[in-house]
Amino acid sequence: MNVSPVDPDIRPIPLVISRLSVQFFTNGGVNPKDIHELTQVEPFHVAAFVHDLQDELSPPSVKQHLAAIRMLFDWLVTGHVIEANPAHSVRGPAAHGQERQDAGPNA
Repeated sequence: MNVSPVDPDIRPIPLVISRLSVQFFTNGGVNPKDIHELTQVEPFHVAAFVHDLQDELSPPSVKQHLAAIRMLFDWLVTGHVIEANPAHSVRGPAAHGQERQDAGPNA
């Protein structure tokens, strides 16, 4: 059997990242009726998903999901599938008991 060498610059996405990211595409981050291509995903979609996760998960778990989504989109950018990472500008929740630095006095 003749097997071609694997390009060392292209690494498969780790399984844990793909598992956490699947939730973004199946459970509310992206509505399949609205999004037909990866290039249509915008920061709004990621931010809405992170907001919804905060009702179910602790801040560290939400941050882990956001990190997985960021890594997935970074991988897609590196592979020239999309031009920019829509999750890059989305902020995770503040840790419990901490205020965000950009939050105003009524936050």
